[in-house]
Amino acid sequence: MFRPVGIYGIDPNLVHSDWYELIKNIKNGVGVEVAGGGKIVDVTDVAHAIYSAIDNRGAFGKVYNLSDFYIDNMSIAEMAREICGSKSKISGTPKQPKNTIDNTKSKKLGVRYAGTEGLSQYIKELIEVV
Repeated sequence: MFRPVGIYGIDPNLVHSDWYELIKNIKNGVGVEVAGGGKIVDVTDVAHAIYSAIDNRGAFGKVYNLSDFYIDNMSIAEMAREICGSKSKISGTPKQPKNTIDNTKSKKLGVRYAGTEGLSQYIKELIEVV
């Protein structure tokens, strides 16, 4: 059983991609106010976890938390502004997680999380298409 947190990745219906409006506004130089955040995982990491468990008898009947890390929306906004060289004014308060999720079992299954590099790549790709 897989328990993914907030899954991010380019959605075929682009406006449904995570942080679409935020990144579009920043790219266009619009000031933004941000709040919140969450635990995230790249869609390719989720796919890799599923693939790693198929026909893997050692994975049967186990629960896997699929969580890369926590990110607050202030950090997302700042990353997007830096990547696209925007002059957008960003306001808000960074949020901290209330708890953590242990992903040790999923790493033992072979899941290699995208990390901040993967998130940065996602933001670059989204900036290109908005």
